[in-house]
Amino acid sequence: MARPAPMLLAIPALIAALAALTACTPNVADHDYRGEPDVLREHRGLPTDAPFPTDPIESRSPGDPAPGDDLVLDDPLLDGPRALLLDDGRVLAVVTIGSSSCHAVAESIEWQGASAAIRFGTTGGAVCTADLASHTHEFAVPDAVRGERLELELSFTDWDGIERLSVE
Repeated sequence: MARPAPMLLAIPALIAALAALTACTPNVADHDYRGEPDVLREHRGLPTDAPFPTDPIESRSPGDPAPGDDLVLDDPLLDGPRALLLDDGRVLAVVTIGSSSCHAVAESIEWQGASAAIRFGTTGGAVCTADLASHTHEFAVPDAVRGERLELELSFTDWDGIERLSVE
C-alpha cells in the first residue's frame, strides 16, 4: 500500500491553521496594550513601572489599624471600564477589565458627533485564566469633536449589558 506524500499530510494542518486565524476577532483600536495608561497610575500615586503597589511589611499588634486604613483606594479592577483623553484630547483611551489571557478587543467603533459606540469581543480560546487585569484600547478622536464632552456606549459580546461613560 502506498503511503501518502508528506505534502498531502500538511495540507489539512495548513487549512486548520488558516481557519483559526480567520476566526480571530479583528482589532479596530489604533493602539492597545496590557495595563493602563501611566497617567491613571500616577493619579493614584503608583509607580508607572511596577505592576502592583507594594508596601513594606510592618509589625503591629492584632486590632491595631493598618497605616492607610482610613484611605479609600481607587481600585481600577473593581470599577469596571474607564475612559480618559490623552495627548491633549487627540486620543481616547478606554481601559477594560477581564481575564489576562482572554482580554477584550475592540471589534468596532462608530462615531456620531461627540458620541461613540464601541463593541468589544474577546481574545483567547475556550479556557481563560480566572484573574482580573486591565487592558487599554486607544482610538483617534475626530478633529470635529476635540474639546467636547464625549459620550461613550460600550458593549461586549460576552455580556448583554451596556456601559455608558462620559469623558472631557
